[in-house]
Formats: sequence, structure tokens, C-alpha cells
Amino acid sequence: AERAALRQLAGELEGLKTLNDMRVYMRLHFCLTSRLGEAARNTYAAEFYAMLQTLARRFLYFHQKRHSNLAHICDLHIAQINAIADGDAERAMAAATARNDYAEQLARNILMELIVTSAVTISPAER
Repeated sequence: AERAALRQLAGELEGLKTLNDMRVYMRLHFCLTSRLGEAARNTYAAEFYAMLQTLARRFLYFHQKRHSNLAHICDLHIAQINAIADGDAERAMAAATARNDYAEQLARNILMELIVTSAVTISPAER
């Protein structure tokens, strides 16, 4: 049942690639986080993962104009979902790493853009 639910989410993410609706993405991402947390059978890991994903969703939603095409991030999620649903741990870890690397690079690019355009200033730490 869990694998079927994950595959259904993968199908919805596939459809989102043409719809390109950030609100729908946020809802699907929340569902994905919940389902993966339940499937992990580890409440501590699930709570930590949910917290991180909540922050990631907020960041992406706030900066959605800088990330107007959801197709690539949907593909990354779909690859991870399919690997998990197939029971392929190695592929799932590789897909999770690719997704996390993408998210990290996106965050760095956005922050660098904000710094370069002076939309963000960095002040030295007080001593």
C-alpha cells in the first residue's frame, strides 16, 4: 500500500511538470515528506526530515520567481520515489543525494544572487 501511494505521488508530480503550479508542488511535497517519514519506521528521523523539508519548502516558495520551472525538481523527486517503491536502496540513496545536491546548489545560487544585487548585506559578527 505504501509503495502504491508513493507511485501515485510520482504520477501527480509527473503531471505537475506541465502544470507548473507552486502551490500544488508544495502540497505534493508535504505529502511526500509524510509518506517517506511513515515508511522509514523511525519517528526521530521522520521528525527531523519533516523539519528540514518544511524549511526547504518555505525557502523555495519565498524564492519561487527565481525558480519558475518545476520540471527538474519533479524529475528528481520522481527518481527517488521510483527507487524507493522498487525497493532499490542504492538507487534511492543516489537519487536522494542528487536531489539534495540540487537543492543546495539552488540555495547557494539564490543567496549569491541576492548578495551580488545587494538585496542582502552581510555584516561582521559582533565581538
